Amino acid sequence: MAWLKYFFLSFFNDKYAEEAHKRSLLNSFLSLFLSLSIMCSMLFGGYCTSMDYHYEKDEDYRNKIYSILSANGQLNIENGKFSFVENQIPAVINEISNEMVVITDTRDINSAFIEFTVTYIAKNGATIPYENYLLLDENEKAQYTFSVEYTNKLIDFNSEKIAGYESYILSQSSEEIKNQLSQLQNNDRAYPTKLYELFVKSYYPNEVIALDIYSFAPTLRTYYDDIVSKTNTEFFILYEDLLYTKFQYDSISYIITGDPESMSDRAISSQHDIDDLIFDSFEQSKSYIIIEYIFNFIRLCPIIMMGCLVIAFVPWLFFKASKNSKMSAYLTSFKLINLYSLVASILSGIIGFILSWHFDRGQTYRIAILCFAVVITLRIVLYMVAQLIKLNKNE
Repeated sequence: MAWLKYFFLSFFNDKYAEEAHKRSLLNSFLSLFLSLSIMCSMLFGGYCTSMDYHYEKDEDYRNKIYSILSANGQLNIENGKFSFVENQIPAVINEISNEMVVITDTRDINSAFIEFTVTYIAKNGATIPYENYLLLDENEKAQYTFSVEYTNKLIDFNSEKIAGYESYILSQSSEEIKNQLSQLQNNDRAYPTKLYELFVKSYYPNEVIALDIYSFAPTLRTYYDDIVSKTNTEFFILYEDLLYTKFQYDSISYIITGDPESMSDRAISSQHDIDDLIFDSFEQSKSYIIIEYIFNFIRLCPIIMMGCLVIAFVPWLFFKASKNSKMSAYLTSFKLINLYSLVASILSGIIGFILSWHFDRGQTYRIAILCFAVVITLRIVLYMVAQLIKLNKNE
């Protein structure tokens, strides 16, 4: 671990810094990687540690959740699933406002198919239904873009609709689709939904299927997710298998997901219970949050590397001008910068940790990186000043 001594103590003692030319590039890259890892960990720690503070401060969010959940039903965790019911019937909430979106639906919404409308929009803003779009030639179709509007109205699979789906599929030239229809068992309880999925797959454009990750046709889950994707406000979404929520205080937001399978069975009736549910979900979300931090820093690595290479020009020119034979190589200047990166990352990480209580993640990232660059630059300047003083004394 001798290299760590040099890369840590060089910040405080020029004696170690002057041996930069002896350090290998591998040591430099290892030091930079370790530095970014330290900074990433401290920023992640600041974001997670400050969550309690921001949650307590966001009284509007908490009071809204308290009042809605307590007034509309009983929330339980049972057998690894959320259950929100009133008089043993799922209590469905669908409140959408400019301040907050609250959705609770603990039914099997992944297989609850909904009515939807596919339209195509021309460049001048005019819209036509999908049926009219099919009549256009290829050149005309190229002038339109796909659009879909979901509803929360469930499809009633009556005998008339089932007959219509069967008739359309049988009229198609695709033998593959017809074979899939013949494989469906008419007496199967799931026959109507399987038939409907086959109809959507054969009739509607691929965009409809591509937009839905739960089935071959839009479901209630699709409708709810579409609402959330279009909102910039706080939201609280509760499904049978997922809690998905966002609260924001003073521009600092937290997006939290909770999986009931990892939670103990219990009734959630008091405000304290709801708080515990949010905190439990946040603990689960940390694994996703740290992945975001890691990806962000992986993305930043080339930028920081280029920044170090640019900063290295300053000491390189100085050593060239002062005819310092040991330090005059450009890569030596790059190594010198990385000698300071370890302490610089700790200082900028501490600053980022503290600022997590006052700035959002994006701002904290940028400030920490700026501090990292400033600390290294100032330390390089101090080293060059010390070398200049020493040079004048020798002369």
